[in-house]
Amino acid sequence: MPGLRRLNIGGHPLDDVGLLAILDGCPRLEFLDLRGCFNLKFSENLEKRCHDQIKDLLLPDDLLDNGYWWECWLDYKCEDCRTSSEDEDSSYHSCDSEF
Repeated sequence: MPGLRRLNIGGHPLDDVGLLAILDGCPRLEFLDLRGCFNLKFSENLEKRCHDQIKDLLLPDDLLDNGYWWECWLDYKCEDCRTSSEDEDSSYHSCDSEF
């Protein structure tokens, strides 16, 4: 998806190979939320590449203000996108509130 600018895949079982595919396939990516993606090992210089390529990067251990990375899935209404969590697939969530 060469035109993709924002991607929230927090909590996904993504690994380094998948993250490399995202970085290679999404050169315009400005925002990437990886909170809770605990399968990432950041082998070689992957974390540096993420920081160099992505303007707004959230890493697996980064927390929200309240200390929880999974807040959107637990709240009945997501504060960021105002969509009901009952309508969401709990394994994937994307907030596009800034655009």
